[in-house]
Amino acid sequence: MKIRYVLVLAMALMFAGCGDKDSSSSEEKAVNEIEDMKQSMEEANKQISKYTSEDLKKATPLSNDKLKAFLPENIDGMNRKSFNIGQMGFHAADAKYEADGKKISLSILDGAGEAGAAMIGMMQLGMSAGGESENENGYMKPLSIDGCNGVEEQEKSSDGSNVVNKVSLIVGDRFMLTFEAEGMEMDKLKSIVEDSGLIDDLEDAK
Repeated sequence: MKIRYVLVLAMALMFAGCGDKDSSSSEEKAVNEIEDMKQSMEEANKQISKYTSEDLKKATPLSNDKLKAFLPENIDGMNRKSFNIGQMGFHAADAKYEADGKKISLSILDGAGEAGAAMIGMMQLGMSAGGESENENGYMKPLSIDGCNGVEEQEKSSDGSNVVNKVSLIVGDRFMLTFEAEGMEMDKLKSIVEDSGLIDDLEDAK
């Protein structure tokens, strides 16, 4: 999080220095915008830190083999088509399942360590607001499954021909469990999440 902040600020400063050197008003405006951005990011970091466990920051992430073991070979009759472990610098496992025009993407993020703990903190910060929204393109609202809090989301294409349903949960205050489905109703997706056994498995893994 801190590395990202420094990079963004450095890029902003670099671009602010380009252009007409005599344009003091433009430079002053750029400096003010950078300062506003800096203050906003600092405030966001403060809010996220309230939901970021120091113990989780210091915890040792699960190995790739242990993360892979959480990815079922089959979900509700759909075979696993592919998987990835440890992408984008996070300790995470992702897998895709498909059959009969239905698709499910499964993601498990281990919140142990600095980066993972920050991601868990951001989601917990968002959930604490209890926000809910809906428009012609879908909706988002809080939900709870087997004692784990999270959010359910639905996104529709402009013509309504494609609907993507998504469930994201915080499990054991450490893991982010996400199921995303195409060609499947939300109630069915929730049922799959409950029946997968992953909530219990992840709670036992901490």
